Amino acid sequence: MTTAPADPSWVESEDWHTTGELFRIVHKFPPGHETEGQTVGQRRLNIMAQPDHPLDVLRRSLCHEPRGHADIYGGFITPREDAGALFGVLFWHKDEVSTACGHGTIALGH
Repeated sequence: MTTAPADPSWVESEDWHTTGELFRIVHKFPPGHETEGQTVGQRRLNIMAQPDHPLDVLRRSLCHEPRGHADIYGGFITPREDAGALFGVLFWHKDEVSTACGHGTIALGH
């Protein structure tokens, strides 16, 4: 078994392929990459409102070359916002943090 180095720039992710599309899942934020907000929507707006927010910088590094490509989508797992959910998700693609992703939702259901 391997373990991640004790390095704040280390990011562990899973890549899922659903409906012919790649979806990258990041289960845990690296230290210093958290964002404020009670809901996923509020967290998304906070990231978009702050130029070079640490999560947006991370998003770009995960979906642009050499770690990604123009068609990649992904999601950061966040705390749930209601008792009926297991977790929340900040969906993203090469341009921004987005509001939804169909094939990503399928990947997360596995």
